[in-house]
Amino acid sequence: MPTLRETLDEIPAAIETPTTFPTERNKYEMRCGVCDELFYVDETTYDRVRSAVEFDPTDNPFRCDDCQEEYDEDAG
Repeated sequence: MPTLRETLDEIPAAIETPTTFPTERNKYEMRCGVCDELFYVDETTYDRVRSAVEFDPTDNPFRCDDCQEEYDEDAG
């Protein structure tokens, strides 16, 4: 039986990953440090990455889901 949209909407912040378009939660622009594609992320992710970049401006630790998956495959 399929889950109704209303049920999914009730789950608070149901693990929203970076998106290619702004959402209510993902409203902060962030470029992937590997492929340089533009994504929208939540405030927590934005603050974490911004702090890391302030510490070391040459390193953007944000990876989109596709680049993270490739990285995990190469590492494993």
